[in-house]
Amino acid sequence: MKLLITCLLFASCLLSLRAAPEAPAVPPVDPALTATLTDLDARLFAAFNAADLEAFKSFLAPDVEFYHDKDGVSGYAQTIAALDRLFHQAIRPQRTLLPGTMEVYPIKDYGAVQIGSHRFCVVQNGQENCTIYKFIHTWRLRDGHWQLARVISVGH
Repeated sequence: MKLLITCLLFASCLLSLRAAPEAPAVPPVDPALTATLTDLDARLFAAFNAADLEAFKSFLAPDVEFYHDKDGVSGYAQTIAALDRLFHQAIRPQRTLLPGTMEVYPIKDYGAVQIGSHRFCVVQNGQENCTIYKFIHTWRLRDGHWQLARVISVGH
């Protein structure tokens, strides 16, 4: 009897999880900060999509740490080397921020954190293949200049 009740409770939980509506977009905590990070994100990934390594590097802090759920942790030199290899491939992914997924929160006396989801697409043999990943970017504001200090990329 206990097993039957446990199974029914578990099934009920699964059904309620599956039927749960999608969470609404989070309103900005600080609209001006959100606008700043939206602009930074757009410029960072315009450089990525154009395979412009020099422009992309201008956004990275010299002590950047990149945490990737499948590839592990890399620093500045490793990240630049990986991007250089990627940018010289015949087929390169194009990144798009998914609308309504970005959240921005200030970090006192440091900068801000940006959380969201983005889509990477490649076109091979006339077909577009896309994947969606989640990310957390920690931006540091130093002397009026924003730098990407920490990147966490998950869901691969």
